Amino acid sequence: MNFRDVSAKDAAALAKELEFHEPYREALTGRQLTECLLVLAKWDKDETCRRAGLSLAARLAGNDRLGESLDAQYVADCLSALCTWEREPLCRAAGVRLAMRIATERSLCDALDRQEIAGCLNALGRWHEENACVAAGMRLAERIVHDQLLLQRLNGLAVSQCLNAFGKWHNKDICLHAGKQLARRLATDETLVRQLNGVRVANCLGALGIWSKDDTCRAAGRRLAKRITEDGPLRHHLNARHVAVCLNALANWSTDEVCRKAAVQLARRLSSDASICARLTAKHVGNCLKALSKLSGEPACRAVAIRLSQRILTEETLFDEFDEQQIGMFAEALDAWGQEVLCVKAKTRLTNSCATSIAIAAPL
Repeated sequence: MNFRDVSAKDAAALAKELEFHEPYREALTGRQLTECLLVLAKWDKDETCRRAGLSLAARLAGNDRLGESLDAQYVADCLSALCTWEREPLCRAAGVRLAMRIATERSLCDALDRQEIAGCLNALGRWHEENACVAAGMRLAERIVHDQLLLQRLNGLAVSQCLNAFGKWHNKDICLHAGKQLARRLATDETLVRQLNGVRVANCLGALGIWSKDDTCRAAGRRLAKRITEDGPLRHHLNARHVAVCLNALANWSTDEVCRKAAVQLARRLSSDASICARLTAKHVGNCLKALSKLSGEPACRAVAIRLSQRILTEETLFDEFDEQQIGMFAEALDAWGQEVLCVKAKTRLTNSCATSIAIAAPL
């Protein structure tokens, strides 16, 4: 079965068969189950396909022999399909079971090719706090560190997937080591940089910004900043989350002229497109404010800070998502625009809320 050729109609028919005919579902081998998962994941927005996918994930999560029957390629394919529904507990449970195999079976890990390694890391990073996923990610990082041919053959998509995952385990030395080797490629390989679209640039920068003090990561970040500056269509197609991620990373190198220029151009996107600002989540509103405060002298950054302050003042649901620590950080960031009335009002609201929370929490 080639899942790429399956139509929506055929996928829906397969999903119904899987959902309502338990004997058919239970008779599937590991390989057949994986192929079905790949078809269903292609049409993941269809509710019938989602339910059928969860029924297959339940089989994987609850059947040791089924998961153990999969070879390296099918483990990678299964993980890639399961992460389509990453928030579903059944998919997490099945993913963790497969992660444990990667972490503990050296021969399985060694059999993964470069595309499969990147795909596995992309999936494992979705459940990055799970111990099995951490262990599997570290095992895959070791492969990249110790296999220079593998490292050099990773394309732009694979590099971005690997970096994005390693950034989530940034406190693990082997992941830092692997991240630095990938950063070195970005800093020196123009062809690789040109393979990155906006999403991949954002994923790379998100990880590189975590290790912002490292010279190699700084060089790679600078090269990606140059790409953002030079490529108007790429900037235009970044969504709200990706703009926020890039800004947050680039602000770490705000004294570098290339990074500063790219950050300001992203700020101009935010200042000129109200819909982008409106789609920023609470987390990204705060991260943008922190990043922009390092560039507070730029008119575009001031304009965005005013727009975000307006959201803090008027959107109760946004304000309610801030925790106490975030409130303190965001209020401090707003100090950078102390002459702007809306920024002052937004800061006052944040600090008053923080004071109220402290008073409530204080013992009588």
